[in-house]
Amino acid sequence: MSFIIAILLIFSSLSSSSCAVPLSTRSRWIVDDSGKRVKLACVNWAGHIQMLPEGLNKQPLSNIAKQISSMGFNCVRLTYATYMFTRHGHLNVGEYLEHNKLTLALEGVKKHNPNILNLSVWDAQKAVIDALGSQGVMVILDCHVSKPKWCCNDNDGNGFFGDQYFDPQDWLNALSTVAKRYINTPMVIGMSLRNEFRGRRQDQNVWYTYVEQGANLIHKKNPNVLILISGLGYDIDLSFLKKKPLNLNLHNKLVYEIHRYAFSQAQYGFWSNTSINYMCQKVAQEIEAKSGFLRGGRQNGAPLMLTEFGIDLDQNSQPDTSFVTCLLAWLAENDLDWAIWSGHGSYYLRDGKQDADESYGMFDGTWSKVRNPGFHTKLQLVQQILQAPFSTQPMDRVMYHPLSGSCGMAQGNEVQAGDCLKTSVWSFNGDGSPIRLKGSNQCLKAAGEGSPVVLTDYCSGESSSWKLAPKSMYQLSNGNGLCLHFDSSISNKVLTKKCIVTDPDYVKLPGQESQWFVLVQSNTK
Repeated sequence: MSFIIAILLIFSSLSSSSCAVPLSTRSRWIVDDSGKRVKLACVNWAGHIQMLPEGLNKQPLSNIAKQISSMGFNCVRLTYATYMFTRHGHLNVGEYLEHNKLTLALEGVKKHNPNILNLSVWDAQKAVIDALGSQGVMVILDCHVSKPKWCCNDNDGNGFFGDQYFDPQDWLNALSTVAKRYINTPMVIGMSLRNEFRGRRQDQNVWYTYVEQGANLIHKKNPNVLILISGLGYDIDLSFLKKKPLNLNLHNKLVYEIHRYAFSQAQYGFWSNTSINYMCQKVAQEIEAKSGFLRGGRQNGAPLMLTEFGIDLDQNSQPDTSFVTCLLAWLAENDLDWAIWSGHGSYYLRDGKQDADESYGMFDGTWSKVRNPGFHTKLQLVQQILQAPFSTQPMDRVMYHPLSGSCGMAQGNEVQAGDCLKTSVWSFNGDGSPIRLKGSNQCLKAAGEGSPVVLTDYCSGESSSWKLAPKSMYQLSNGNGLCLHFDSSISNKVLTKKCIVTDPDYVKLPGQESQWFVLVQSNTK
């Protein structure tokens, strides 16, 4: 338990800095009211299934809010259902749980949050938002579904305008109500139009019509909030905006959102049996083609936020591990805003089972502990602002090992993989140049197969020259074919070993992730 508390105290420093709300956008960045960059490092909290945010049967609300902040998250993407605001808004929480025979939920809420029971579902949501705000945690309200239920599949009736439960006017009415309701709640900093458009009805022309109506309506009713817009195909595809941009004037409030999982685009099996170098390059290119282009140039881009990604934190499967290693490398390299799925560790009811576990949850099933501390540590670097775009400070490099979540730290004449909060800072001028330790004349040198990499003043030989290995995004190789390598089961030191490369490049070989080091650009260290 003391280890968990120590971890939480370390991460709490990441979320303690305040910002001046409301937020706006400036090119591809989100900024506060003073013009300073804000990076949203968020956790998803489901509130759309029973119209009550999950977990209030497990811990006092104040404890949950404190824990979220302590884990280093500065915002929550809080989901809701359209019907909550158009049909069921005045339902009493206690009566609703009792009527639906959610006995375990009812007993737990009575024990931990008895004041919630006599509230309407609207006011219960507001109580959650206020509790988060008291801890400095901002909220993005996400319209997840229309009919309250688990999401998502192509035939669930919630996927696209005109589906069984997805009435466009009902949806617009809900957006209007939510926008007006929270206009004087400054910690509600954003609203998303809709989660994961999908299904056979998907149509670009219809998408343009209603997305423009919805975005303009929110901005009219509440000009303070950021407006998050998702694309088609489960929040994967916004490529059609290359030919026809949205006709919006949101006064620097527009943010695009995307989702990504190992199973996205039916790719789960490929993460299992294909080289991670090949898969990661393929997925990164796919993201750039379908949405990454929206970041654009310095003047005409817009923020792109990854509002859902995650893995099964109980199984730690090889495909999930490869996928999330790739995604964290990409996130760090591009310094995007993001939201992990999920924070919640359980559901009141899912698939007919009360108190169902959520293995993707950052909380465990008791909502009192971090489910997977090792994965939590992997988020440490990407929770930080790495690029301050309006600063005059030069860009340096952080040596990030995404498989472990560690960063390269100079210790004596060697390099150890350690805490990304107090990492060493490096410089690197591209292929064939040395990797230099900032503030010294020293650089990295390969001492031989299986030996720790060393710091040396001699920086002109092959052993001190580094470039990317063939057909690899992140393996750093010297002139002798040795790559930086870290395996925490062997040592806390960064070694050099023969580069694990394949020909052809899609053939899977184990261990490539151990040799991934991303030299992340940063001017904030």
